[in-house]
Amino acid sequence: MNIKLYKKALALALAGGIVLSNGITAHAVELPTPVEEEVDGVEYNTVIQATANVFVRKLPTTASEAIGLMSIDEQVSKVGEYDDFYIVNYNNQIGYVSKDYSKEEVVTILPPQFDKLVYVNKPTTPVYDNILGVREIDDIHQYEVCEVLGELNGMYYVNTNGVTGCVRADDCTELSDKVVVVDISDQHLKYYENNRLTLESDVVTGGPGHETNMGYHEIIQIRKNTRLKGPGWNVPVDVYAKFDDDAEGFHDASWRPDTDFGGETYLTNGSHGCVNMPKENAKTLVKKLTVGDQVIIKR
Repeated sequence: MNIKLYKKALALALAGGIVLSNGITAHAVELPTPVEEEVDGVEYNTVIQATANVFVRKLPTTASEAIGLMSIDEQVSKVGEYDDFYIVNYNNQIGYVSKDYSKEEVVTILPPQFDKLVYVNKPTTPVYDNILGVREIDDIHQYEVCEVLGELNGMYYVNTNGVTGCVRADDCTELSDKVVVVDISDQHLKYYENNRLTLESDVVTGGPGHETNMGYHEIIQIRKNTRLKGPGWNVPVDVYAKFDDDAEGFHDASWRPDTDFGGETYLTNGSHGCVNMPKENAKTLVKKLTVGDQVIIKR
């Protein structure tokens, strides 16, 4: 199933003065944009899903010319409604699909895909405004993770931490298709899979004297329904994904209130080095992970 989601506003209109087979004259009107909303930071889009093989028509009548055929379960973006038809964006054309053979569905809008992920392997690297590498606009530090949007002449065009520009490819190391990135400064975790950001979560990292180890790591062990033990603690956790030899890992921390995660909790009530996560977020993340997956801890 090929799902096409369009986020750009559509300014398409019916051709004015066309007489339909039912005698209705279709006047030019501006159609509404695809239905989108955001709930708890997640964006959703309303799509039309075929419940049977159904033609996409040029006009809202079954006598109109077909511009395509949707197979059962195929989805396209909804633009609006007209009588017994849904107005849809079909291959960048406005079309009409009979409501008798389709239905509305709400789907998550995936973040845009990029070429690959890299991290900075030098203490610091300059960011330039173009591939010529002449005018420096910023700099980024070691272990910063960059989304690579393009590559030319030994330079990466990247987006990272609110900065977009060009960095030298030699100053970066390519990451695999599954990466967990933890930003200690923001107390926030991002999980990338197949060059998409698919999960985010606030976290609590190690406190003063027990700081979470910075740098590049890999998942070396995954356990479920286990206990974590150390000097002065012995706690049950649902999931645990260890990523270094100091036994630091990702795990749920059900003993923490929701308000603990994110912010500056780690400065006064941090972990002993592990990355604490809300229970459901931890379970979702660890379910996706396998031994060998890459982890970057950065500031």
